[in-house]
Amino acid sequence: MLDAHKLLMQPFAWEGLKRALSTRQIRIESLGQMYSLVSTESLEPEPIPLDLKVVLFGERIWYYLLYAYDPGLSRAVQGAADFEEHFPRSAQTHGLYARLIATIARRDGLLALERAAVRARDRTGARA
Repeated sequence: MLDAHKLLMQPFAWEGLKRALSTRQIRIESLGQMYSLVSTESLEPEPIPLDLKVVLFGERIWYYLLYAYDPGLSRAVQGAADFEEHFPRSAQTHGLYARLIATIARRDGLLALERAAVRARDRTGARA
């Protein structure tokens, strides 16, 4: 999971991430080598195999900007989710949240949370 804002604020990070995902390997190389600015040869470490999925999270604007300015993104994205930032607190939403936690625990073979733990998580989430 990567914070889109932090990723995009680092020079060359977005291009490096895309290159690593498309080649399915991590290559350690200098910017001079990458952009053919250095003509000398040096020892290069072997590429490291890469097999992962990346989840970017952050403000909606980062997704829309990337989508607008990077034509390859539409082919690479397998799914996008947009969550509401605020929702009303009520007995119904607390119950739905508790059921969501229980469903995920069952699906992943985890122990169920006690009621006190779900209430504590509810309070913590409400403050965030």
